[in-house]
Amino acid sequence: MYMETKGIHAHQQERGQSLVLYALALVVLVAMLALGVDGGYAYAQRRRMQTAADAAALAGARVVALGQGAGQVETAVHQYATNNGATDYSWQYIGGGRGVRVTAQTTFNTFFAGIVGLSAMTASATAEASLDYLSATGNLLPIAVRDFPFVYGETYTLWDDDHESPGAFGWIDWTPPAGGNNELAEAILNPSLSGWRQIGEWINTQTGVSGSRAVRDALDYWIGKHITVPLYDQVSGTGNNTRYRISGFAEFVLTGYNF
Repeated sequence: MYMETKGIHAHQQERGQSLVLYALALVVLVAMLALGVDGGYAYAQRRRMQTAADAAALAGARVVALGQGAGQVETAVHQYATNNGATDYSWQYIGGGRGVRVTAQTTFNTFFAGIVGLSAMTASATAEASLDYLSATGNLLPIAVRDFPFVYGETYTLWDDDHESPGAFGWIDWTPPAGGNNELAEAILNPSLSGWRQIGEWINTQTGVSGSRAVRDALDYWIGKHITVPLYDQVSGTGNNTRYRISGFAEFVLTGYNF
């Protein structure tokens, strides 16, 4: 009778130990579930905030590039940060006012981590965008434009009757000696033929009005489209020996032409 009672007591102890082990295992499983589900969701929110910060920083830097003030920067940053899911954000100028740094943030509820006392988490990300000086580029149309403090959104006549060098009308010859209208038309249709050009470089001109049908057809292709051209600040020589010194690059939308 004594031996039988001892056996039952031992069995009850084993059952009690098993319940403790099951409880501990359940805690571990819940913790692993929280780590997998909530950790993955937190990573997704972090990527989402990086997208928001990137977009807002680029939008703010664009406003800076257009010469607008802090109020316009705030509007752009707010729009792109909140449209991409940020519930809070901050921004500041960087690089002496040539760019912006944006931090985007959002707070979200967890799915399972609340069981271990973590009911909410915060994800944040930071991005920077700033202007830099362009020293060289390619894919240029063979049109030289006098350097000028152009205003965004304005319309300009790039050439007029007041030419700085007799016989030169702003056409560029990328591969001298000049090959005439057909070569010019080919260069207009294929900007990659400009090669890589640097500020400070002297470029050759193609003299004459060069308004053949081939040139007109090539220009027609670019009507209403963005074109990139070199700006110049100095001219040397006359006629076939005219050269322009590149001082920068500009992008325009070609609206028309008149020979």
